[in-house]
Amino acid sequence: MVDTELLEKRIAASGKKIGYLAKKIGVSRQYFNMKRNNKADFTNRETDILCRELGIIKLIDKEQIFFVKDVDKNGNIKGEQ
Repeated sequence: MVDTELLEKRIAASGKKIGYLAKKIGVSRQYFNMKRNNKADFTNRETDILCRELGIIKLIDKEQIFFVKDVDKNGNIKGEQ
């Protein structure tokens, strides 16, 4: 599951648009948003491309964004405020 808030921060910091990132991973903007909001999962390939595009180099950063275990239906990490 994705930490939506952290992913959105990385996207904003990169200056790249959702449409551009969606095209890079080969999905529609709508499907990208579904993945971003935990309605569908990013594949390993998509995650690798996004990390490259967003400058995510450290494994710990990748894990914190893309491999969250306990996320609620709104994309928030459970147990955090």
